[in-house]
Amino acid sequence: MTPIEIERLQKNVRESTTQDLLDRVTVYRDGMEPVALRVIEGELRGRGVSWDDIEKHGSGAREVTLMDNQ
Repeated sequence: MTPIEIERLQKNVRESTTQDLLDRVTVYRDGMEPVALRVIEGELRGRGVSWDDIEKHGSGAREVTLMDNQ
């Protein structure tokens, strides 16, 4: 990513809701670039979200996805 793209990413992440960031870092993780994940994870830590919170969100999102696909 270029410096301009990283600045744009950081701005987008700062302006996003915590719920949206949790979805990105869990549900959409496989399709994301490593630098984007680091920025999002850093923002979540700055907002007081723990790794345990992220894992719980990911587990809950997987359960909902599996139930929706049945």
